[in-house]
Amino acid sequence: MHELDVPVLIVGAGPVGLTMAALLADQGIASLLIEQRDGLHQAPQAHVISARTREILASLGIADDVLARVTTPPADARYVTWRRNLAEEDIARIEIGGEARFVQLDAVSAKRSANVPQHHLERLLFEALSGRTRCETRFGQTWLDAEEEGDGAVSRVEDSASGEVYRVRSQWLLAADGASSSVRRGAGIAMAGDTNLAHMITMNFEADLRPLVKDSPSILFWTLSAKAPGTFIVHDAARYAVFMTPYFPPHEQPGDFPVARCERMLRAALGSADVPFRISSLSHWTMQAHVADRYRQGRTLLVGDAAHRFPPTGGLGLNTGIADAHNLAWKLALVMQGRAGEGLIDTYGAERRPVALANCEASVKNFHKMREVTAAMGIDDRRLPMLGRIRSSALARALPDHVRAAIGGVFVAPVEWRTRRIAKAASTRCAAIRQRVQRAAEDQMAHFSTVGLDLGHAYRGAAVCDDGTTAPVAPDPVREVCQSLTPGARWPHFHLAPDTGVAYRTSSHALLRPGHFLLAGTGRHGAVCEPLAASLGTAVVGVNLDLAASHKALAQVVAWNDGHADAMVLVRPDGHVAWRSTAKVPDLNEVSAVLRALLQVTPFQPTPRSQGNAMTNPMDMFPLPSPDPQARSPRKLAHVVLATRQFEASIRWWSVVLGARTMFRNEMLCFLSYDEEHHRVALINAPTHSPGKAETAGVDHVAFTYGTLDDLLHTYARLKSHGMQPVWSINHGPTTSLYYLDPEGVKVELQVDNFESASELDAWFRAGDFATNPIGVEFDPEELLASHRAG
Repeated sequence: MHELDVPVLIVGAGPVGLTMAALLADQGIASLLIEQRDGLHQAPQAHVISARTREILASLGIADDVLARVTTPPADARYVTWRRNLAEEDIARIEIGGEARFVQLDAVSAKRSANVPQHHLERLLFEALSGRTRCETRFGQTWLDAEEEGDGAVSRVEDSASGEVYRVRSQWLLAADGASSSVRRGAGIAMAGDTNLAHMITMNFEADLRPLVKDSPSILFWTLSAKAPGTFIVHDAARYAVFMTPYFPPHEQPGDFPVARCERMLRAALGSADVPFRISSLSHWTMQAHVADRYRQGRTLLVGDAAHRFPPTGGLGLNTGIADAHNLAWKLALVMQGRAGEGLIDTYGAERRPVALANCEASVKNFHKMREVTAAMGIDDRRLPMLGRIRSSALARALPDHVRAAIGGVFVAPVEWRTRRIAKAASTRCAAIRQRVQRAAEDQMAHFSTVGLDLGHAYRGAAVCDDGTTAPVAPDPVREVCQSLTPGARWPHFHLAPDTGVAYRTSSHALLRPGHFLLAGTGRHGAVCEPLAASLGTAVVGVNLDLAASHKALAQVVAWNDGHADAMVLVRPDGHVAWRSTAKVPDLNEVSAVLRALLQVTPFQPTPRSQGNAMTNPMDMFPLPSPDPQARSPRKLAHVVLATRQFEASIRWWSVVLGARTMFRNEMLCFLSYDEEHHRVALINAPTHSPGKAETAGVDHVAFTYGTLDDLLHTYARLKSHGMQPVWSINHGPTTSLYYLDPEGVKVELQVDNFESASELDAWFRAGDFATNPIGVEFDPEELLASHRAG
């Protein structure tokens, strides 16, 4: 049987699977994404994307102007409206997209929630994924089953076109295959919650609804007619929309709703014989509220609807899934690169499952609360199943259509008469009822304003260093959010200072980089953040907020820090605060210890080995750091051997700088190489060596030569993105060189030859310039990079 070997296998190419693949690719992890369907969705599914989801999409490079092309214009999605049918006047209406709502959102995020039909979102994500080289997508592939073997999983996959069954061996198997996930079932993970809340028929149709929408530009219309109760989702009033209506098992099944019947129901819901339409597709689904018992089973991880399924009331499902992927991707990448312990993976479920439970509870509450609107009209919608029973009974099925319709009319007529009188406020009593309906509609705002659920959750657990404080909770935790610097909370949104070279009103979230920690500080702590970050030898960006933040924002930061002017915070790659210090200025050892604790990296403790294990391969005992995918490696050096007191930190540092791979590793020795040589750098674990300065004894520096200036400057920019800055930039004459310090303080020279041949260099030496200035001329690498890019 044909077999593939991939680091990560992702099953399901919906928005969550596509996002997961892109996030992993940006952090150097390759994946194979398979999907049972022949292609992306062709019709809207989910449609509301939250501010948090938009922040994540922006980190993937999906620009606001690109997203705007597939977003329902805010002016066309301003209201949610209740009517008898789409052609009649409003019975109740609430504003969900007004200026007051936007002011609230702008205070906590640079992004606003938007209506983006899922099939359009999938195409944007697929286009973004296609531009990345570390992932492959295959459609028409059915995941069959999987078995765990060692530190991985072996899946069987069937190609629908050829019928071939092949195997995929992966370190991790990710279930992103939706609510009925085959991967979840294969892993034996159970779901718990409410089943069969409702059964719905969905009609995707094309029509120009503008003559009916009139002066109520609404994203949602609830129709209260007993002839066709349901909901319109108006994605584009001029072109297409969706209508959903309930059906009632066991009396009715999806097969009882052929196109002709759906056309009659849709016509009744429209309430107009003058609007032409075409149903483009029909589907059915069951509304459920389930959350998985756990998010991990061995090498299998659940994300998105495979882990949780909510009623659509609140638009929380897709957004919760995108945030799942964002939480998991950086953890998975660090573990796979050998930079974190595998226990970090377990914090994914520990953090995200409580969020799913809270969002599931809110969605169910919204679903039941919607009945308050019909109840205010005096309509008991619990009687609707009786309509299904009448219209599907054996007797009714035996009658001619017009007789069956007449019998149904006997049931429908009283409801229709009542709703018509209330809509027209035909009497004083009906006018009072209509006012009650409006108040009931206004009480539904938690259904449409969920910024607290979106941005307000604070994580607890092993991936957060608890400082004994609790994140503040808003009075309405669903509709409001309190920003803070409390560990576990989302990194607050505030504006950066325009005079630092950023555009006006640039968000603090622009400081976050994929796969990187952020070390940010104010007051006494601010000035040390950048050099500390550069010395950590890992992907940490340092920022002095006293310089980077706007004047107004600094006052906000102090307030969020419980009034303390001095603060240092470590922000995780997913934008949540991991650690905070407000006491003395932290030093390198303290911050390094925090990182080790968060990443569950402990100093190596040799394991006693019995004689029976004498031949065990030591490679099996250690994670292998992966090379940086953007690295351009040096071209010559035999090797250098360094004794180090910081064995683990040195392995990570040299792996990142050189783009090196581990050739051999045990408790005392590590060989690293970047080309055909068996080792270029050897590291000896010497924890008892006395601290010493590199410039007083031993190795002064190690030099690596790059092929071109472009390679050298590319490496400079890449290492800068990892928080590593050169300590000396100089043109020696023979070389243009950048000097860095490794974790032990050894100088590492990255250089490019300035002369193309030895004869040219020899002639330059004889000219005497080098004798006059044997050191060289210092330069600003940023200026050189800018000049090089400008040609």
